[in-house]
Amino acid sequence: MSVIVRRGFDPNVVVVFMEDLAAVTGVLIASAGMTLAHLYNQPFWDTAASGCVAGLMGIVAAYLIKSNIPSLVGK
Repeated sequence: MSVIVRRGFDPNVVVVFMEDLAAVTGVLIASAGMTLAHLYNQPFWDTAASGCVAGLMGIVAAYLIKSNIPSLVGK
């Protein structure tokens, strides 16, 4: 699977795969944060999970920009 992402010939497939993977992972992180916040009655866990999801989205965006620079600048 990682070979497809790193050496994908069609950038559209890689972009869709990475975005969907990040979305599913983000939902799992957010669910864990809400569950922990509810169980321990502390909003810290929800806040921490939100920060993790934001970081995950930023990392995926940076990776996709870096891997698609030739397509973005027209080379």
